[in-house]
Amino acid sequence: MPAHLTESPDRNIAAIEPLTGSDNYATWKHLMTSYLKARQVWDVVSGDLQRPNCLFKYAKPITADIVPLVDERLIGAPRQKAIEARLEAEVQAFERHQEWSKREAEAYHTIFRYLSVEISVHVAGLETSRDLWNEP
Repeated sequence: MPAHLTESPDRNIAAIEPLTGSDNYATWKHLMTSYLKARQVWDVVSGDLQRPNCLFKYAKPITADIVPLVDERLIGAPRQKAIEARLEAEVQAFERHQEWSKREAEAYHTIFRYLSVEISVHVAGLETSRDLWNEP
């Protein structure tokens, strides 16, 4: 078995050795790109899938959250319709943000997991998988 691969005991497949520096960077990058694509998070790392804009990042919006965002000059049925439309749009934005966040966390964890201790200390302050990918 080549030196850059080790046998993964749980799946009996080749595993990626941690990035230690320029000596194994090219191989590590190639294998990690393939692995991130297989995990379906490469688009987050590459920046092809951007963080969605979302007003409600931590809690799914409800009607009470949306009412102050709708033009107060609207009254009656038009106001109710505007509130419902805005609520639907914000719920969809929230769900897209939640999905992106889940994929971002998976990508970050996957990359960080395959860094040597020396490299991980160097990049510890980076907050996104894209920053982590572009740094080493």
